[in-house]
Amino acid sequence: KLQPADYALIWVIVLVMGTAGLLSGIGVGIVLASFIFTITYSRISVLKHVLSGADYPSNRARTFQQQRYLSQHAQQIRILWLQGYLFFGTAMQLVEYITELVEERAGAVRFLILDFYHCSGVDASALLSFTKLQRLAREHEVELIYTGLQPALLAQFAKDKIVTEADRDQTL
Repeated sequence: KLQPADYALIWVIVLVMGTAGLLSGIGVGIVLASFIFTITYSRISVLKHVLSGADYPSNRARTFQQQRYLSQHAQQIRILWLQGYLFFGTAMQLVEYITELVEERAGAVRFLILDFYHCSGVDASALLSFTKLQRLAREHEVELIYTGLQPALLAQFAKDKIVTEADRDQTL
């Protein structure tokens, strides 16, 4: 079943074809369909889950000191599981969420773990958003930790200097 926006698109294409010609109708149709797709896709949340360190403790074998540290700071840890493809619409959604999380709870979040395991890719504007997130994290003394980056994503992040060589070793 078609959505109202799709019906409107069809009518606009037919009207443009009738008044300006076939190629104009196709061109307008492509532009409008791209716009509708972008709006629709940006409404889908990129956040699969958001938990604290208390809700989702580490499953790795740790020393007693490490376990105690994680336990003591569990409420300062936020884990964000990302999903889907990150582009300018969804990346802005993520930046707004993290900005609110960090600024409204000043000092409450010290470690922010971004898990990309379910993330299929990112575009250039999303990479720029992660650069903004790094600045925000530095300003608020929040440690940004990237995990689950597939090799292709890791290469993009390294190329744009979002992760360093040391970070690359930790994400693998």
